Amino acid sequence: MPCININAEGESGMTVYLSSPDIAVPADRDVPSPASDPAADPAIGYAEALHRIEGVPMPDAAGHPCAGAPAFQGSVAELTAGLLAGAAAGHPAPAYLCWAHETSAPHPATLPAMQMAQALRLKAGLPFGVGQQGSLATVSAAELLVAFLGAEGKRYALLVAADCVKPPFGRRFHRAYPKGDAAACWVLSAEPPGDYRWAGTRYALCRPLAQPPFKWERRHFETAERQVTEAALRLAAGLRDGDVRRSWLVAQQVSAAFLREIRNAVRQDGRIRLFERAAWSEANLLCADPLVSLRGLEASGELKRGDRVCLLFAGLDYGAAAIDLQYLKESGW
Repeated sequence: MPCININAEGESGMTVYLSSPDIAVPADRDVPSPASDPAADPAIGYAEALHRIEGVPMPDAAGHPCAGAPAFQGSVAELTAGLLAGAAAGHPAPAYLCWAHETSAPHPATLPAMQMAQALRLKAGLPFGVGQQGSLATVSAAELLVAFLGAEGKRYALLVAADCVKPPFGRRFHRAYPKGDAAACWVLSAEPPGDYRWAGTRYALCRPLAQPPFKWERRHFETAERQVTEAALRLAAGLRDGDVRRSWLVAQQVSAAFLREIRNAVRQDGRIRLFERAAWSEANLLCADPLVSLRGLEASGELKRGDRVCLLFAGLDYGAAAIDLQYLKESGW
């Protein structure tokens, strides 16, 4: 399917600035698998499906199938409240608060976006969520906030990208990297200063497979992995356009095969550099994954003023999407 490019600026044509993201990745721990529960439904137990299809051993009696996965203990909304409060400190009250990936809840008041608004005591701001897009929800959420800031003349917005794995879903799925929990928060502003300048979004969506993911066999997974890899490569090729002297590609940690193809493509163009984080190098941190890697790139000292940064989000059942940024800080900050 073709790539879709969307203009970055608001309807008024103003520039939007973004902060360096604040991130929260919980401690690695052994996580019990829902499939190890006798009551688990094999139709949606990923660990059990992996055992049947790939021959991977099932969890032991203690239920330790996924050692070393970052995992939240407790409510992800409660755990993210402190992160959000820190990111919002020093800024006026945001006009918008968006949570991606939104989740279902028994009552609107218990949705994460509403819980965050209550924690920050936001009375005039608009809280809302974006979901049902996997990791691509972060891209859609950021795009909406940029459009709102431009169209309505507001100054500040907060974006929270957070997700965690909950039963009946498991953390392993065929040969993809295990899923880890993480959260990240961005401040978007219609006025300087900022760490980044917003430069647009691009999408390369995949055709959905007939089978839902929880019924995928090996051949379905391989088809989806190939589709999302091709979509990501089309977006990465867009970094060759324009007169930017150097570009960074920060790709989501989907699988070893996915990253191998990205590396091969980057080697063919000396202007593009691929950043791969050292921490949680074999874990997919879901909708916060590229933002966690971005903090690693900042800490490396390699990012220079004027560099273009492409945050590449990817999901096996949706496709790929990119957020393009330009780094504004001086070297060494």
